[in-house]
Amino acid sequence: MANRSLRISVLALAFAACFGTAGGCASDPGRERTAGAVGGLQETRTELAATRKQVDEAIAAAAAVQSAPGDLKPAYEKYRKEVAETESKAQNVRKRAADMQERGKEYREKWRSEMSKVDSPELKAAADARAAKLDQRYAGITAKAQAVRTAYEPFIKGLKDLQTYLSNDLTPAGVQAGRPAFDKVRTDGNTLNQKLDALAKELDDVAATMSPGGGTAQ
Repeated sequence: MANRSLRISVLALAFAACFGTAGGCASDPGRERTAGAVGGLQETRTELAATRKQVDEAIAAAAAVQSAPGDLKPAYEKYRKEVAETESKAQNVRKRAADMQERGKEYREKWRSEMSKVDSPELKAAADARAAKLDQRYAGITAKAQAVRTAYEPFIKGLKDLQTYLSNDLTPAGVQAGRPAFDKVRTDGNTLNQKLDALAKELDDVAATMSPGGGTAQ
């Protein structure tokens, strides 16, 4: 009998913990969607950091070919590897960015759908204002992501053109003659890194506005 009473007491306490306090065991779809949207931003941010590092690796590999003493083949093989890795990273970040945008779109659509059921004019107005600002921030993400894509094109093209050139004239004289192409790779890579940094900052800012305890959308 004592054991039965103990079990009933334990169940009662568990029930109270789940349903008798705010944020208990019941699911919270709104917060879960927010977490998913913020997670998409953060995952893309991580991918961008890896991508930026790879851009630096490709630039360094090109410079190493220029400065390699003696046999140029090891430096060239390293360069070829970094070119392929740079292309792979570019594809990864595109996929991650597309997933992030989809999560953000779903979050904003669900938010509007649920807020349409709220009767309070004040809460509706506040939610509409927040949603409009968040739309603007996501538009900023889209614009900066497009700038990254635009900057990627000449960089990848320059890397591959230089690879083709070196594969046909891997000699000190050929490297010397190809100096303008090496310079272009470095310049285009630095430009791309600037665009990546701008996008990364935008992602950080938007994630902060959506996270509990974060700032307000500007």
